[in-house]
Amino acid sequence: MTLLDHLRRMARNNLWSNDRVYRAVLAMQPGEFDAKRTSLFPSIKETLNHILAVDRLYLDFLTDGGLGAAAYDDYVPFDHAASLAEAQADFDRKLIAFCDGLSEADLDRRVITDRREDGKIPERIGDILACLPARHPSSRPGARDALRHFRPAAAARRIPTRLRPEAQKG
Repeated sequence: MTLLDHLRRMARNNLWSNDRVYRAVLAMQPGEFDAKRTSLFPSIKETLNHILAVDRLYLDFLTDGGLGAAAYDDYVPFDHAASLAEAQADFDRKLIAFCDGLSEADLDRRVITDRREDGKIPERIGDILACLPARHPSSRPGARDALRHFRPAAAARRIPTRLRPEAQKG
């Protein structure tokens, strides 16, 4: 398998993984999406909005979209889980299309990333895609902390006892 094949599979896995996360989010009880949590971000809503904002930022870098840091700065958070889920799925499909349109040679092509105080840095497309976390929200530390507290009852039975919220000590 080539790196490009791997990246294409990762993009597809991203869509699948996010679908699983959002199905769980959409099954939450009223108020759980907005509920304050002890995590990197104060709620699941803020965690998932941050993930989508960063996803859009990186896709702008990868496609030479020209927005730079404004792709993140100008992001308008979604208030409702359903609209956020739809926006994330739309992004995931765009990432798949982007990866499907790449050639092996494109992976070495450099695009400008706006690293704010560190400046605008040319980075290889292949490096950017390979360094994106597993793309599954629950693999990211802040998201993982927030998401582990809202597992539906059926999913909670599959979580090892030591990781269940009731096993967590203050």
